[in-house]
Amino acid sequence: MYGGAYLYLTIALHILVGLPILYIQMLVGRVTGKDTYLLIKGFGRAYTSLAVLMILNLVLTLAMAVPFLAQILYYFILSFNVELPWAECDESWALTNCVPVAHLTTEVLMLLTTIMSYLIALVFCTPGGYYVLQLLDFISVCVINNLIALVFLVAVLCVFGVREFVAIIQD
Repeated sequence: MYGGAYLYLTIALHILVGLPILYIQMLVGRVTGKDTYLLIKGFGRAYTSLAVLMILNLVLTLAMAVPFLAQILYYFILSFNVELPWAECDESWALTNCVPVAHLTTEVLMLLTTIMSYLIALVFCTPGGYYVLQLLDFISVCVINNLIALVFLVAVLCVFGVREFVAIIQD
């Protein structure tokens, strides 16, 4: 009801734009054995700044995500207590507009989704220690990054051509 249109658009763009770019980047990385920085740097000196900006984007995204993950970890550790302090609206800590936990099904679903996606991402750890989760953060942080990456991919294919693109990747 509230924000559903954003959620549907985000999921659709992640599936239609983010996943193909993710698979292309994983395939190219698997074939060449190079990370994103070295791969984009191989296109030429002009593209080095793009690789640096992608790494900067990853660092800023991680800086934004760490407080949320810390809060999730904090509440996860607190949940092992026998009696949860937020289970009931006790006047010693709660405000007048307190809502009992039984009515917070959306928040519990979001927490479980976050934990499950993190655990699933841990399964996809490659021998080099490069998580698929980092690629997802990297490529599909927001809709604008997805569109920029798609335009960049199309531009590279138009400029170099498919055969030259494959030849550059194989070098």
